[in-house]
Amino acid sequence: MQQGREELDRIDRALPLLVGEQARLQRDIASCVAGMAGRAMDLEVLEAERRTSEESIAARSAELARLRADLELARRASAETRAALAAAEQRHTSLLRERDGLDEAIRDLASSMARRTRERDEWTARIAQIGEQDGGLEQQRQAALNARAEAAARDEAAHAGLAYERSLLHAREQAVKQGRVAQVALRERHQQHELHRARIDADLEHMGRTCRDELATSIEALRASPPPPDDGSGLQERESEVQRIRADIDAIGPVNLMAVEQQKDLEERFSFLTAQKNDLEQAIASLRETIRTINREARERFRSAFEAIQEHFQESFRTLFGGGRAELRLSEEDEDVLEAGIEVAAQPPGKRLQKIGLLSGGEKALTAVALLVSLFRYRPSPFCILDEVDAPLDEANVERFTRLLQELRSDTQLILITHNRKSMEAADLLYGVTMEEPGVSKILPLRFE
Repeated sequence: MQQGREELDRIDRALPLLVGEQARLQRDIASCVAGMAGRAMDLEVLEAERRTSEESIAARSAELARLRADLELARRASAETRAALAAAEQRHTSLLRERDGLDEAIRDLASSMARRTRERDEWTARIAQIGEQDGGLEQQRQAALNARAEAAARDEAAHAGLAYERSLLHAREQAVKQGRVAQVALRERHQQHELHRARIDADLEHMGRTCRDELATSIEALRASPPPPDDGSGLQERESEVQRIRADIDAIGPVNLMAVEQQKDLEERFSFLTAQKNDLEQAIASLRETIRTINREARERFRSAFEAIQEHFQESFRTLFGGGRAELRLSEEDEDVLEAGIEVAAQPPGKRLQKIGLLSGGEKALTAVALLVSLFRYRPSPFCILDEVDAPLDEANVERFTRLLQELRSDTQLILITHNRKSMEAADLLYGVTMEEPGVSKILPLRFE
């Protein structure tokens, strides 16, 4: 509604401007029509003059030679008149186009005014509809309030009925609980009767089984037989005699006719297992002694190899770094040297002793090469391949590195992959890879004499 009112206000403000613009356009059209009327009168005057000139020329055709100059002037005047007429016609055409444009603008203004009028009518109808809706909403609100009051009254009544139903439900639950207690008591009494009955049935079954096993008769026949004669002994004495006889029978146990053969088989099996047990114990003792011997020899060899590699490592480190010291350390956590870890500590010249992980890239490479050379010195290998080992080294370190490799040439064939010029100069045989054509590699060998 607010937007509609604002739009109506804007239309009302723009309507006087549009009316003034329409009046101005009408005045322009009237002035253009008046100008066109004046031009038409000028054209009529010019046309009358032209006719007069033509009549004068026709009347004075005999005097053509004398009036040739006047004729030329008349022709020029006629040409000017035609030019003015053409200009007037062009102006008339342009005025017609302007009039058409103005008519189109007027039609547009009229359609815009009609559209604005329709919009104003629509907004007016919309405002009226909204007013009607406001009235309907007010009625709905009053109806909702009345319904809410009725619902609140029904809710209170329902709460009262619910409280009464809950009291009834509580009384019924108490009655159900009492019934369940009585049912449980009856069920327990029934179970006790059933247990007592089952116990009596079990006793009867046991007595029947005892009669069949011990007396070779049934309990019904025993009941039907006459009682035994009274020899003066009581029931307890007879029961004790029966128990004694039964104990003697149980002590004898079942008779096994294969007992002698089974004893012989068991004695042979026992002897065989005893011999196997002794053999296994001797083998275990021999294996343990062998393991102790191997571990002892392995520890001795490990210590000797560790000391030798330690000495070679220190020497190679001093050669590569031009001083300093390095050492291999066993981890103190494990007492057994075969299970202990090994740490590498290095101290380049001018620095403190530290782990290899704290060194720079070049120092790490030289330390690793020193350790590798110490291993090769302890146990030489037929050949060794080094791939870009000298990449992080400067020129001075490369010279020391190549000098150390020269010392290993007597026992090991060294294959070095490198881009360093100093390392190439120290080689005996050089293989270069070139690509004269794209995708085609070529090997160029070069031996230094």
